[in-house]
Amino acid sequence: MNQVIRVMLRTVLFSLLLLISGTHIASAAQTPSIAFYYGQHLPVAQLGQFQRVVVEADEVKPLVLQRLQAEGARVYAYLSVGEADQGRTWLPSLPSAWVLGRNAAWDSRIMDLTQAGWRRVLLNRADSLWADGYRGVFLDTLDSYQAVAKTDKEKTAQIDGLLQFLRELHARHPGMHVLLNRGFEVLPQVASWVDGVAAESLYKGWDQAAHAYRDVSEQDRQWLLQRLNAVRERYHLSVYVLDYVPPDQRAAALEDARRIEKLGFVPWVSNPTLDAVGVGAIDPVPRHVLMLYDSALAENGLLANTSIHQLAALPLEYMGYVPTYWDVRQGLPDFPLNGRYAGIVTWFGGDIHVPGYAAWLQRQIKAGIPVAILGGFGFSPGAELLSQLGVTGYRTFSPPYRLQHADDLVGFEAKPLPPRDVPQLLEVSSQGRDRVHLAFTGGGGSAGAAVVTGPWGGIALTPWVVEEDFANRQRWVVDPFSFLRRALHLQTIPVADVTTENGRRIWISEIDGDGFADISWMAGKPWAVDVIREQILQHYKLPVAASVIVGELTDQGIFPDKAPQLQRMARNVFRLPYIEIGSHTYSHPFDWEGMKKGMQGGTDGYNLPLKDYHFNLQEEVGGSARWIDRHLAPPGKRTRIMQWSGDALPPEKALALAAEADLTNINGGNTTISKANPYLTYVSPMALPLGPYVQVYAPIMNEEVYTNNWKGPFWGFRNVIQTFEMTDRPRRLKPIDVYYHFYSGSKYASLNALKQVIDWTLKQPIIPIYASTYSEMVVDNYRRVAIAKVPDGDWLIHGARNLRTLRLAPSMGWPDLQRSQGVIGYADLHDGRYVSLDGRADVVLHLTDHPPRVPYLVQANAPLQSWQRSGRTLHFSFAGFQPVRLEIGGTAGACRVSGAAGGVKSTRGRSGWWYAFVGDATGKVQLTCP
Repeated sequence: MNQVIRVMLRTVLFSLLLLISGTHIASAAQTPSIAFYYGQHLPVAQLGQFQRVVVEADEVKPLVLQRLQAEGARVYAYLSVGEADQGRTWLPSLPSAWVLGRNAAWDSRIMDLTQAGWRRVLLNRADSLWADGYRGVFLDTLDSYQAVAKTDKEKTAQIDGLLQFLRELHARHPGMHVLLNRGFEVLPQVASWVDGVAAESLYKGWDQAAHAYRDVSEQDRQWLLQRLNAVRERYHLSVYVLDYVPPDQRAAALEDARRIEKLGFVPWVSNPTLDAVGVGAIDPVPRHVLMLYDSALAENGLLANTSIHQLAALPLEYMGYVPTYWDVRQGLPDFPLNGRYAGIVTWFGGDIHVPGYAAWLQRQIKAGIPVAILGGFGFSPGAELLSQLGVTGYRTFSPPYRLQHADDLVGFEAKPLPPRDVPQLLEVSSQGRDRVHLAFTGGGGSAGAAVVTGPWGGIALTPWVVEEDFANRQRWVVDPFSFLRRALHLQTIPVADVTTENGRRIWISEIDGDGFADISWMAGKPWAVDVIREQILQHYKLPVAASVIVGELTDQGIFPDKAPQLQRMARNVFRLPYIEIGSHTYSHPFDWEGMKKGMQGGTDGYNLPLKDYHFNLQEEVGGSARWIDRHLAPPGKRTRIMQWSGDALPPEKALALAAEADLTNINGGNTTISKANPYLTYVSPMALPLGPYVQVYAPIMNEEVYTNNWKGPFWGFRNVIQTFEMTDRPRRLKPIDVYYHFYSGSKYASLNALKQVIDWTLKQPIIPIYASTYSEMVVDNYRRVAIAKVPDGDWLIHGARNLRTLRLAPSMGWPDLQRSQGVIGYADLHDGRYVSLDGRADVVLHLTDHPPRVPYLVQANAPLQSWQRSGRTLHFSFAGFQPVRLEIGGTAGACRVSGAAGGVKSTRGRSGWWYAFVGDATGKVQLTCP
């Protein structure tokens, strides 16, 4: 083939690949985007949006590196070539003959590159990085020798030594990707196998000696520009520019990044220690909110038992933000929070005793991080902090008390009442800077504020955050949605939604293994599991995660004489094609924390009384799944999901073992909102993060809760319908979850209630999916999804592998389907505009001020398999668990259908045209629309 044609074809194919994949879209120029982050606690989701990420390997744990690489980023480890910091753990003692001089500003040694011993140290470090999984290195301090090498001969010797190292590195690891920091002198010899060149301080720099930010002089800038332009034009390499701007000046950083980009270079603007989330070719939007708690004040020291988790997390989740918890007992974050967190929320429930916390909080406020304080400060605030908050005093007010002022930020579920006890209230000097939302007058007529917001954030004091009534029910006094949005100055962003798919509410179902060995009270005394299989599972044929407790089914378990029959019934359930296999653990821990505490002296009462069994987390999690796979799973199926037992509060180690066994997980939480308890406090957040893992809560509680711990009334599960309704309106907070145990098949009342519940759900606009799929969506939301903006205003959503919906505020506009990527349609529902995605990991959302004028998906009751639009023709396939029905909008009339087996019936709908297919799958269908 002609060489010119070959090159042209490669160029065309590469361009098409970029257009089709939409992966890591960074800027108009297709130079890879880059981020530099040298700190600890890497924000993987935010950094994963960039195609190239440079890290300090000493600060990166292996699991974090794997997660970052899984996001699609090429990770480069920092390696200083020309200087040595003796604090590096991997550095040997340096002979004085290897040292040329000292860099006083950074307190490092300038190394002699002609020394074979020093080059060997660097090569050994490269070997170690390769072994650790790094496939890229960022080589820094390449020109440090210039500070001490004065003659041309000395400089030439150092350049020769540098070239020798680079050639040896390339020969040793030809697959290692290399980025250079400057290194202009060696580019002619190495340009053919390096990825690009970076340079610092084009417009904004850092003076390490003076510890000050500085503007770069025009003379220095022109010198650098000449060399960077030569790199791009002569060697056709990517050019990366690092500028330095204070983290609290994000607008200035954005402006600087855009200036760099206009020159054709890829920017990264951050702080000089590179431990802040800066601004690059894209502007990462902080979705995470730092939630501070004190484990010493929590029941059993558990995050799950804190108010900040149980109550404050849900409103943030609904608004599209991710609660990220930090135990102040483990120290305080010592890195910049700007760009990484949208704000800070505290809710301590008492006084904390953490040295330096007050000063740390003042620094965050000074740095421009908004803070929402719920309940109280957790300490006695000093005058300096109060002044930062625009508050002149924080003192005790004496009775009698009278309500002076309350606006619509309070009275959400309970009216704000004058205090019963002697409270401390805020004295606010000016409502121009800090707005008072709730205030009382005390004795003598002086006024004190209980709820205040301002430029710094907001505070809502106890007892006007939540009120506890005579029945120990908690009710929000402040509006948590409005208060947190206002206090944290939260942006209105596309919300990664886990309640909806293809414009319809998600439906999942799970059966915990309890009651598997129960005999039913029904005629003939059948096994409860057979009743569930025959009258529920085989009747409805919907996707259900069904689990067993292994210790009840083994030959050495609780029922050894029944084991063969129990195993046979389990196989009958698991071979059903719409059933996914779950484990409900090995011994069914009732109290996971109690198990941990009781392990020293036995575990009686904490789990099932299995003979000769000693509690073992590995056996409970991976071991139980392996036993099920060996003894119960039909060919081609395996255990997919771990359904936590008892109080469903497994330790982090259990979550790690589930991930290691490739199991999704579910259960926990306590969502039971009903007409009897119609309060948001009865709705749990979607998940509990523990370390790098995520425990996915059951969206709705099971029938045990609705039947008073299975004491009756046994028809009580009918009341879960109220929970389904109240978690849908006014805000869709949860998917539908039909969650029960096998013992529901043991009584007429419970079985009939279960049927009534399922029948009700089938009359709703739902999309049935597996519980494991839902679990993966939640993990995506908590750990992988990141949002950014690009200069033209598009939203970039990265990491939405399993998540198929973005919820928009209607004021944001409509998706432009012709300019967006990965977007297939939308549905306007009661609380927002739900945008449907096609399943790609990286989505580009372009918004416009008018509805789409091309055919688009409004809703479908089955998951999408494929989707492609060409003009007014759609090619797609859907497959689910019910006869497929879908609605197409943006058409002037019914579309012409081809390719559908079995025929299609079309009817006009409210938002478009409905197409009803005969079976559970559409096959590959083409719609040509007018």
